[in-house]
Amino acid sequence: MLRLMAVDDEWIEREGLKKIIANECPGADVVAEAANGRQAIETALEAEPDIILMDIKMPGIDGVEAVTEIKKNLPNTRFIMVSAFDTFEYAKNVMQQGVKEYLLKPSRKQEVVAAVRRVEREIVEESRQVAEKQYLERQFNKALKFMQSEWALSMLVDHMQDLDLTEWSELLDINITCGYAMVIDFRQANDRDKSFAWVKEYIRNHSKDVQLFSPNHEEKLPVNVSVTTIN
Repeated sequence: MLRLMAVDDEWIEREGLKKIIANECPGADVVAEAANGRQAIETALEAEPDIILMDIKMPGIDGVEAVTEIKKNLPNTRFIMVSAFDTFEYAKNVMQQGVKEYLLKPSRKQEVVAAVRRVEREIVEESRQVAEKQYLERQFNKALKFMQSEWALSMLVDHMQDLDLTEWSELLDINITCGYAMVIDFRQANDRDKSFAWVKEYIRNHSKDVQLFSPNHEEKLPVNVSVTTIN
C-alpha cells in the first residue's frame, strides 16, 4: 500500500485531495495530514509517507522549507508540490529540492491522479533497481568467494603457473608481490566449526593483506596470505 500525506493550510483542500486519492488511486492511502509546514515536518517523521502532497504557500514554515527539513531525515520520500502561484521563482525553488511534480490550484482530479501515478511508477522502478542490484551483488560475492577458494587451493597444491598467476590477479583485481601458504590442522579441536570460524576471523583481523581461504578439507583449513595491493 502506497502511503500518502496531505499538507495544506486549508482544510477543504486537504479533504479534496483525500477524496480524490480514496476514489481514484487504488493501492494508495492518505495516512496523515498537516495544516502547516512545522506540523508537516513533525508528522512526516512519525508517519514516514512514501509521497507527500505539499502546499507551497503556508504561514510560518512554507512548503519549500518543509521539504528541505523532511528530506534530511526521509531522503526517499517523494513530493508533489501544490501551489496557487504559477511563477518561475516558486518552480525554481521546488526544482532545487529535487521535486519533479508541480500542481496548480485548483487542481483537477485527473492532474492529481496522473501526478500520483507517475511518482508511484518512479518508486516501483527504483525499488526494482535496488532489488536487482542487491541480487547481482549477492551473486558476485558468491562467485568471488568461489574463485578465491579455487586460487588458494591451486597455490597450495602447486598447480599455479606464472600465466595462471597473472590471470588470477587480473580477475580478482589484486597485485601480488609475495605471500605464504599454510594448512591449519583442527583434528584436536573440540568444536571444529567454531574453531574454523575463529581462526578465519582472527586472520582477517590481524593481517593487513589479502587472505584466501580454500574450502575446508575434513579437519584441515588451507590458507593463503598474499602481500598485495588492491586496485
